[in-house]
Amino acid sequence: DRHAWDLFHRQSVFRRLNFNETYLISMIARANGHFHVSKQEGNKEEGMRSKAVFVSGLFVAILVCGIIAEAGLAQDPNMPFPSYGSGPVEVRIYTDYFCPPCRAMEPDVETILQELLKKNAIRLILVDVPFHALTPLFARNFLYALKQNNDLEHAFRVRNILQDAATNKDVKTQERIEALLKEKGIASGVWDSKPAFDRYNALIKEDKIDATPTCVIVKNGGKNAFVGRPDIVKALKALQESTVLRN
Repeated sequence: DRHAWDLFHRQSVFRRLNFNETYLISMIARANGHFHVSKQEGNKEEGMRSKAVFVSGLFVAILVCGIIAEAGLAQDPNMPFPSYGSGPVEVRIYTDYFCPPCRAMEPDVETILQELLKKNAIRLILVDVPFHALTPLFARNFLYALKQNNDLEHAFRVRNILQDAATNKDVKTQERIEALLKEKGIASGVWDSKPAFDRYNALIKEDKIDATPTCVIVKNGGKNAFVGRPDIVKALKALQESTVLRN
């Protein structure tokens, strides 16, 4: 049910927090009944739009336990981050594994992004946005898989596997995700992903992300945001065409 997609607060009211802390605070605030959050409204072509709602919270105890367990893990200063290329234009793709429009968009944008990277036209950053309660769990496993191989092709492969897994109600725990990835020959595990989550949070806050999929293009000192599959694909194709003309 697309109306059952989970809730996400607006990052701008918080100091810079890690992925789990940020989501936990929104859950606690909702449990206390005094916080406004945005609810994803799905549309396969237009993307997820957000609107303010007044709600009560869930999953607080689960998230607290998860954060306490992760607090005992050592941080890895060399954690890989999904950033690729060194071109003059920065492209930031914001998605959620539980977002159907994001899954639908992936095949359209992968080919374009790969071509732009081959021409060294862009620097690509893939950012997971925690609109769903389980997104941090999926994001941690994605980042762990990048330790094995942090090239774009591998990153897209892992993302596609996790996006498909998000549609399976039986794959909702670390054990199930690890088993799935192991079956595909992909490394998986639990670790402190705070450094990468901090970078995610900084970008989400900077670009004021409140809907997925969103693409932000930073070019010639300017910044433009595109929301929803049609607008994102159109913007990336325009960037692709301008690169061809320059060459």
